[in-house]
Amino acid sequence: MLAAQAEGKYFEWDCAPAWSPTGDPIPEGLHYCHHDVSIPASITSGTVTIVAEGRINVSNSGGNFTSYIDGLLFFSNEQPAATTECGTNVVDITGAGGSFTGFVFAPYGSIKYSGSGNHVLNGGLIGYTVDVSGNDFQISYQDDLCEDVTKRILVRLIQ
Repeated sequence: MLAAQAEGKYFEWDCAPAWSPTGDPIPEGLHYCHHDVSIPASITSGTVTIVAEGRINVSNSGGNFTSYIDGLLFFSNEQPAATTECGTNVVDITGAGGSFTGFVFAPYGSIKYSGSGNHVLNGGLIGYTVDVSGNDFQISYQDDLCEDVTKRILVRLIQ
């Protein structure tokens, strides 16, 4: 966040019930949303990382989106009730044609991805559960999007 702020590329949105970008492309940078995010098919591109406290819904037709920070494209922090978390889609992506480059992360809920028309997702889907459907699409894991784990500092607590 600090690096994005220093570059003037940090955007904070407090649009209830959802933020829906109107400019195409979405301005490059880190977008933090206090509520849900809805990206309509009319938005065709952006080099972005979108972090939402709520749900993320993307309906894309032929667009191209690339992650802005550390290979992360979409992150939902939505935490559904414990009794429904397996069946609650906190990220719902429909892609027809075009490509997404980056990881989609939803640690507390389900990711639903439906691809068609040669849609390509270069990255990965990481969620509490993941539901993938459609035809004529491709998902390719891209480990080069993640930071070099050999450069991390490892701290271990010893009793």
